[in-house]
Amino acid sequence: MSVGAALLALSGGTALLARRVGARSAKETSTTPFRRLEQVLLWSVALACTVVLARAAIAPLTGYDTIFRWDFLARRILALGNFTFYPPLQLGDFRSYFYPDGIPPLVSFAYWWLYAATGKYLPVITCLWVAAQFAS
Repeated sequence: MSVGAALLALSGGTALLARRVGARSAKETSTTPFRRLEQVLLWSVALACTVVLARAAIAPLTGYDTIFRWDFLARRILALGNFTFYPPLQLGDFRSYFYPDGIPPLVSFAYWWLYAATGKYLPVITCLWVAAQFAS
């Protein structure tokens, strides 16, 4: 079973369980409509999330060092199919990735994971990672 299929099955099962439990509790308690302030806050949060997601989708990888620092390693891993060249230690490693940095590659690996999931270099997909960071 692939990771995607397992996550889909787990999410579906959790949603079904939440729906059943929620249906029981909805019968037991009466619901009150949102107050005006709560509605304004909910719409404000929804608008902020939409703006962040749209900004990340329209202009992915912005910043003067983003293309090289975070995206280049992801592209190299996608192109070569491995990351044995990172960090570069031998002469052959420097031919693949010439920058011996001390930055942990978590963001680059996340970008690579998104690119590998789509099967190609697609910078707009990084908006999912940005949105997840914003949500957390």
